[in-house]
Amino acid sequence: MSLDDRVRVIMMNLVSRVVGATVRGGTIVVGLGAIFATIVATILALIGFIALPAIALYLIVISMNYSSY
Repeated sequence: MSLDDRVRVIMMNLVSRVVGATVRGGTIVVGLGAIFATIVATILALIGFIALPAIALYLIVISMNYSSY
């Protein structure tokens, strides 16, 4: 191959590697964001599930204090 062809092949390989790295990096970032969002949602749901009996008891006590009889 001539020098011009070799340089063209090297440049095309470099562009392909940069595009591939960009797509792979973006995919990793989006995946990590989804994992983080799932973890946060799960923790909030767990806290809500654990706090639900206390909230129900609090609402019962409050309703007894403000009853009209």
